[in-house]
Amino acid sequence: DLLTLRLPRGESSGQRFVALIGLLTSKGLAQEASSIPMIRRKLHRILELEGLPPNSHDYKETISIVDSMPKSELLQCDVEFLRRDISMIFGIQGRSEVKIRYALDTIRHLISVLIVMPRERYFPGSRTKILQVVETRFKSQHASSEVRMTSTDNALYMLHVLLPNPGQDELKVNITELEQAVLEIVLTWEDKLYSEGARQSGRKLERRELEYYASLLPDSYKAAVSQAEAYQDIVALDRLSAEKPLELSIDLGSGEELYDLKLYKQGDDLTMSAILPFLENCGFSIVSETVTPVRPHRQTSAAIYKLRVRPKLGKLIELK
Repeated sequence: DLLTLRLPRGESSGQRFVALIGLLTSKGLAQEASSIPMIRRKLHRILELEGLPPNSHDYKETISIVDSMPKSELLQCDVEFLRRDISMIFGIQGRSEVKIRYALDTIRHLISVLIVMPRERYFPGSRTKILQVVETRFKSQHASSEVRMTSTDNALYMLHVLLPNPGQDELKVNITELEQAVLEIVLTWEDKLYSEGARQSGRKLERRELEYYASLLPDSYKAAVSQAEAYQDIVALDRLSAEKPLELSIDLGSGEELYDLKLYKQGDDLTMSAILPFLENCGFSIVSETVTPVRPHRQTSAAIYKLRVRPKLGKLIELK
C-alpha cells in the first residue's frame, strides 16, 4: 500500500505541511488496522463521538469495518472523514442500493473511491465492468486502477479503488450518476424484470407474481431473453388455465421475411411433429425452435415454444 502522510509545519517556514511518501511494511500490512496506534486513536474517538457502548453490536461492527479498510487510507484520513465512511456503510445495511464516495490524496496524485453494496448484488464478472465505469468517469486510463475487495459482518461488499488523477486537479464527478451506473451493472435479471413490470402501461402483474414466475424460468432462458420479452411471456403464461390451455402470438422477427411465433401451452407438451402440419397448412416453414419448460411444484406445468418461421411464398404477411 502506498502511503502519503500530511504533517503540519510552522507557518514561519512558508509551507503549510510536509508530505511523507512511502510503503507500509509487511508487518504493518499483516496486523489488524485497529491495533495500529494512529488508527486506534481515531477509532476510539469515533466510538466516543457515536456514543457506542463497549461490546454492543454497533461497537463491534464499527471495529470490523475499520479492520476491513486499507491501512493506507486509514492512516491518511482524519477522524471526520473516517466517521462519514463508517456512517455511509452503516446506512446501506439492509438496503438494496449502491453508495460511493471519492477523495484525493494529499498531493492530488491519486483518487480513492469507496464503493459499498449488498453482498448479493456482487457477482463474478461485475468487478471488471465496475472498474471500467469508474475509470471512465474519473478520466483515468483503462486498467490503471488498483482494487481491493473486502466484506463486513453485515453482508456488505466494499470495493476500495485507487486510480491515478491524470490532471492532478480537483475533481467534479456526479456521484448520483456514478452510483446509478454501478447499480445498473450489479442489478440482477430479476431486478430488471421488476423494473420492466413497473414501466408497463398495459396489464400489470404484482411483484410477488413476477418473483414466482422468475423462480420457475431456467437460467438458459434468462441468459437469452430480455426482461421486456420475458414480461410479455409471463403475462401470457399467467392467462393460461384448464379452460384456455393454449395461447399464440406472432411478430415480425429481426431477420428478413422471418417471424417469431410463440406458443404458450399448459398441460401436456407439444411435439414438433404435431405443430409442423399446422404451420405448413398456414404456409410457414420452421427455421429454428426453442422450448422453455415452466414446471411449478405440484401444479400443472407449462412451456413456451418460440419458433422462428418463414413464409413459404417468400412474401411478408399482414399481421392483425
